[in-house]
Amino acid sequence: MEKGSHEFVIENYSRGKGMSVGECIESAHFMVGGHKWVIISYPRGKSEIAHKEGYTSVYICLESNIRSPLQISLEFSILDQSWRGNHLVFPFRYPYLKSPLLRVSFRGSISGFRKFIKWSSLESSDYVKDDCLKISCTVEIFTARIENLSLANVWSGFSRISERKERAGVFFKVKGESIAVQKSKLAASSPAFRSLLSDAHSQEEIVIPDMEPTVFKVFLLRPTLYDVPMIAFA
Repeated sequence: MEKGSHEFVIENYSRGKGMSVGECIESAHFMVGGHKWVIISYPRGKSEIAHKEGYTSVYICLESNIRSPLQISLEFSILDQSWRGNHLVFPFRYPYLKSPLLRVSFRGSISGFRKFIKWSSLESSDYVKDDCLKISCTVEIFTARIENLSLANVWSGFSRISERKERAGVFFKVKGESIAVQKSKLAASSPAFRSLLSDAHSQEEIVIPDMEPTVFKVFLLRPTLYDVPMIAFA
């Protein structure tokens, strides 16, 4: 897990009163997990709906190119400048998802609050001092570590636990590819797999989401490098 925070200091905050819907103020770029990010504030709302209801909007935007999607968690805070520590904390999650993890798939992806906080509650409060507002953003990036193994080593090792389909006993479906593995050898490779493949968890096919077939074969060889409970059953 990589974690980092950035404090976005918005000076001359009162100028936001004259801004239109969709007009924004951007923070300086900052780095978390080797990726470049920027905070974007919309003092009078990013959308007409937010504006009409009196809300500001705030988002974080990925400014780096990525080869594969990122899993992140996100939290915004409005800092109390009275030194009493009464910060307003806003952990972000989609309303219809139980997990706080968000998926960032490409450069330019934004995540945040269309309805962040009403501007009327900020003005004449301890959160705006000397015409300055401070917003903190904390980003956590969850990664899986993969050893530098050559493809030849991957296939050689995988062949030791893979069997012909009629003898496999357990099947994994990874991005449409069916991978057959001998159940006894797989269970012997890790206590986590032993529990997963017990009779109580018996499944005809196990679906592995968001993973390339070659990477999954590395996963089978090095199960302790990964979070096995992330596997989902079909």
